[in-house]
Amino acid sequence: MAIKRFTADTWDEALRQVKEEYGENAVILHSKTFKNGGLVGLGNRSVVEITASDDPAMAKAATRSGAAQVTEDQATRQNYSKMLEKAYAVASVRGAGDTPANANGGAEAPVKPITRKLPLFQQSKTQKSGGGNEAEIAALMREMSELKALVASLATDATNATLGEMSLPVQNVHARLLDHAVSTDLARSIASQIGRELSGADLDDKDKVQAAAVRIVSSMIPIAGPLRLSATKTNVVAVVGPTGVGKTTTLSKLAANLKITQGSRVGFITIDTYRLGATEQLKTLASILDVPVRVVMNPGEIRSAIREMGNLDVVFVDTAGRSQNDRMRMNELKAFLDAATPDETHLVVTATTHPAHLMSILDHFGSMAIDRLILTKLDEAATFGPVLDIVMKAGRPLSYVTVGQDIPDDIELASGERLARLLLGADHLD
Repeated sequence: MAIKRFTADTWDEALRQVKEEYGENAVILHSKTFKNGGLVGLGNRSVVEITASDDPAMAKAATRSGAAQVTEDQATRQNYSKMLEKAYAVASVRGAGDTPANANGGAEAPVKPITRKLPLFQQSKTQKSGGGNEAEIAALMREMSELKALVASLATDATNATLGEMSLPVQNVHARLLDHAVSTDLARSIASQIGRELSGADLDDKDKVQAAAVRIVSSMIPIAGPLRLSATKTNVVAVVGPTGVGKTTTLSKLAANLKITQGSRVGFITIDTYRLGATEQLKTLASILDVPVRVVMNPGEIRSAIREMGNLDVVFVDTAGRSQNDRMRMNELKAFLDAATPDETHLVVTATTHPAHLMSILDHFGSMAIDRLILTKLDEAATFGPVLDIVMKAGRPLSYVTVGQDIPDDIELASGERLARLLLGADHLD
């Protein structure tokens, strides 16, 4: 048993010294910060001092003698809070300018506790004597930044310790999720849910853990089911999405399946006048299927085309790929859809869409009353974690996924279980 003081310039470094000396047996008995060095207060620096021991009994003794036992995380949070209060107090003084606090002869007002959000610090360009305060605030901000990083590190350590207590099959599921680019928080949440759903020997059963993981992940994926078609009217189905996601090919697969497998009467309307190739592709398919196709140039024409196809079961509206950053063309697309009044509008995105880009896509296409999501190019996804992220962030149920270029074969009705099994390695794309 030994008691030792550790000093350093930062909390992070001081705690690192404690860990190196005592390892997991470290008990922090006391901590403080003080100024050191410099001449008559000039040029001094803040120093962190931690008193620690490797004997758990010391913590009990400290408690009996009135000293609070402080864990690393608690010490960090307490000092972080104190520094915030100190920084706010200094900033409040600066914000008051050079006006004496006791100008009216009364007692100096106490510093108020922190009750407002950032920004905490008011800038005063007219103050000429605040150089020392600025330096102190800068130093405090640096320390707070270090403490934020340390708190995050301690939280990660705690998480790792919790995961370390889980069974090996659960740890393997967690590792698989991370390997497939599932976010750390979501992977941890799934692992924790497995721990709550199973107990005892079941947690050591690889198959039961895998089945539980599939159920949990599957429940996170909203599924829309197939097209909702009325037998008493012409159904209008529109597909929208960014350029290059495979809208025309996907629409062709849906139409071909309805025509071939169900004998439905289908037709196409395209407003994709920007890409001649896409229009010609649709015309070729329409010729093969022996179904009508119309190319429209303005919202008035799309209304007329739908009326002309009033004897059909389903009319598919193919739209031009729009960059979500092209506001003028997005407004133009919305005008076409408003005129068409589709029964369903499907947003098409690829399984390789970066989650950050997805939020921009959803924001810009959100004004078009999107009902459902179609996920394309699942066969091109290197990992399936982003697929889960896309579906959860989209906030729309998933209707179909595409797994290749072949028409009409490479399209599947979306299944939460299928996607969960792909993610967890219990299934694979044929």
